[in-house]
Amino acid sequence: MVSGREPPSRGLVLVVRVVLVLTTLAVVHGTRRNKKTSIYDHVGGCWPGEVSYRLGEDIICYSLTPKLPFALALAACRNISGRLATIHSQEHNDVLYKMLNESAFIGAVARKHMVSHPLGDFGPGIIWSWMNGEAPVFTNVLQTETEGFFKQPDGGGFEGCMELMKHPVLENDPGNGFWGDTDCRAPKPALCARMGHVKRPLSKYPEKQWQFELRKDRRAACATGFSRVGVTWAGESHSRSTCLSERQDAGDFTEATRRCQEMNPTATVARPSRLAGRRRWVPSLSAGEVGLQWAGADRRNALFQWQWQVDGSRVPPSAWAAGEPRDGPGEDCAAYDPARRGMVATDCQNKLEFICETAAHGCASGFHVSATGLECVRDDWKDCDGSEEYVDTPNKKACTAKLCPLGCPSGYHQLGHKCLLVNDTASWFKENSNGCRKQMMRVMIPKDPTENEFLRRQTQRTGRPLWMVYSKATGFSRWHQYDSYGLPGEPNEPTTLPRRPVKISLTCPIIWFDGEAMDVDCFGEFPVVCQRLIKWKDCAEAVEKLKATL
Repeated sequence: MVSGREPPSRGLVLVVRVVLVLTTLAVVHGTRRNKKTSIYDHVGGCWPGEVSYRLGEDIICYSLTPKLPFALALAACRNISGRLATIHSQEHNDVLYKMLNESAFIGAVARKHMVSHPLGDFGPGIIWSWMNGEAPVFTNVLQTETEGFFKQPDGGGFEGCMELMKHPVLENDPGNGFWGDTDCRAPKPALCARMGHVKRPLSKYPEKQWQFELRKDRRAACATGFSRVGVTWAGESHSRSTCLSERQDAGDFTEATRRCQEMNPTATVARPSRLAGRRRWVPSLSAGEVGLQWAGADRRNALFQWQWQVDGSRVPPSAWAAGEPRDGPGEDCAAYDPARRGMVATDCQNKLEFICETAAHGCASGFHVSATGLECVRDDWKDCDGSEEYVDTPNKKACTAKLCPLGCPSGYHQLGHKCLLVNDTASWFKENSNGCRKQMMRVMIPKDPTENEFLRRQTQRTGRPLWMVYSKATGFSRWHQYDSYGLPGEPNEPTTLPRRPVKISLTCPIIWFDGEAMDVDCFGEFPVVCQRLIKWKDCAEAVEKLKATL
């Protein structure tokens, strides 16, 4: 008998072979997975088929949607936690252009009114803006006189959206690689941008213990560099109390606005007024137009209407001199002519002297300080009822109210019953919102035209939009006007802010350079204004403290 190992059964052989095959597949799969992971790391987390682009320390992944109308393209980008593309340079533009076989939507919209914009450009009667709120530091709109092609954007028909143009057949088409406005309803591909690797700056907010400043003199106070006076505004019959600066050296209208804001963020160019029956202004031969002064009004807004710079309200017809305002090209700012005793329209680039104006502290929105500086008087006397000790008590229709003897701490700015802190550091919403909370404040909620105008002026000063929060009472539609400009479905994101850490697919509101709001990616980088309310309870407690010291 020959001894030896018995041959394995056929079933056992089959099991061993299956195990070997599965092991080999696992190793191969692991190798591929590791290789795929290394590729992902190399391109910053982009998926296969996406094109990566490094922007600073961020990696952005780009892809194309199927042919869709603009509103559906927005939704398609959101489904992959992305947004429509924003283009930052010619190199960036060339990279995205190579992805196209035909024209595609980008993340910009066209408006049908010229709007004062610190960094942008505009075509004939049109201004465009990025939907994520970034300032357009690079523009590539089509500027050509070729027959059949027009300067873009031209706003024809329903052309409220912007596209990166590429002719599907003609390689030498004059529009290839440029931007133009297009019909929002036309199905087109869209360039989607998704964040692969993101690094955001962190704002530094020192934690402070909040404490209002107690004023023993209950008269309305003015900021440093301003004096409280009683005046009667041009076009009005009743007098009010306000704060005026000394006369400032000549400058154009934009420079005048900037210099007033440097004195105090709530300050504007002063409206023309009478002061105690005397001539407050002495004409200067140094001005570009002899005798004129800036009047604190312009029509560089979305509606192209003459508005006071201080609160965005309409300029009354009685404030103008006879035959004014003129409708000439470039005459978009108002000046006061003492000889004609009225306002005139003039070029915003003229060099004129001016006075800065800011409101006296102490009264809530809807009220102004009386000429004596001792009480708050309701702006609109219609349906008002009696007097109240302080504003925002149960009698909210009071005609007059006492001044609150509290002021904002040093370094903060007071606008009515709000203390404001302007932070110019651009960061994503959650970081800036947390920074406001560290200061025992919150992101500003504009609830009236004066507060909305304050935010708009800050965007002009910083050259960037500002984070904001919608008022629950008025919501988004109070500010947003895109519906009449051809862009459908705005706001196109939820307006409620998430309590949990925000995702890139959710959006937060910003206020744009013309005072309108729009919803953008919460991971955008913008400055913020923090606010804290002075409540009626705070005022009452302050009075008790004052009484105890008497």
